[in-house]
Amino acid sequence: SVPVYETFPADLQNWLMDGYGISATDVYHSWSRSQFGGRSSPRIQLVCTADGQCYEVNKIVTACCPF
Repeated sequence: SVPVYETFPADLQNWLMDGYGISATDVYHSWSRSQFGGRSSPRIQLVCTADGQCYEVNKIVTACCPF
């Protein structure tokens, strides 16, 4: 468990939208799709925007969080 400050979720959501154009809905839909994929081979986890732009989750996490 990593402690976070009170406004961290909103700050993270704003940072994702401003930096990547990723909304909370995009994250939810990307997560939902990944739950139905096969587990036989390693997959790169992606978050995709509504217009089809995809980002690797590990690269977003590496860049996170300048606030």
